[in-house]
Amino acid sequence: MLSYLESQILQKLVERYNASNVLCSFNELCSGIKTHRTKVREALKQLSKAGLIIDEKPKKHIGTDGKVHSGKKERISITPEGHGVYIAQLTHNLPQQLKSLRAEIKLIKSVIQRPEYQTKYKQNLENAKKQIEINRAEFLKACEEKGLTLEQGITNLISYAQDHLKTSDEIALSLRN
Repeated sequence: MLSYLESQILQKLVERYNASNVLCSFNELCSGIKTHRTKVREALKQLSKAGLIIDEKPKKHIGTDGKVHSGKKERISITPEGHGVYIAQLTHNLPQQLKSLRAEIKLIKSVIQRPEYQTKYKQNLENAKKQIEINRAEFLKACEEKGLTLEQGITNLISYAQDHLKTSDEIALSLRN
């Protein structure tokens, strides 16, 4: 059974999950939620397990302080349109962290437009877009075959993943069966 918060997160995902965009950016998902970020991230993890989010782990990134940091705890999620969305590790102070996160997202978006980053990310972005197109097509087909609306399919997928914590392969298999 989903908690109230998880239901709200799911609703936000459903609202933004459509034919042209399968990924809600993390700061939009978190906006206005005054609680620890782990439950928010857990909802994203379920989509990631289903192959609907592609993660790239950069070795370095530019922090809000303008300095270069290692990227061991950060990741960039890729939308189908190829936009990188920077996701920082959040701590307990969520309101302040969200303010910082929004600033970092703006900064990283400008950073990845620089020429030295373009070569590195161009192929990754193309591969991510292709993979998400495949995942989306398979997901929509599975929903159609089961007589489910897209919203029902997403709800079932998230609920199944949260209940069973299966691997992405097992989730994909369950959708086909």
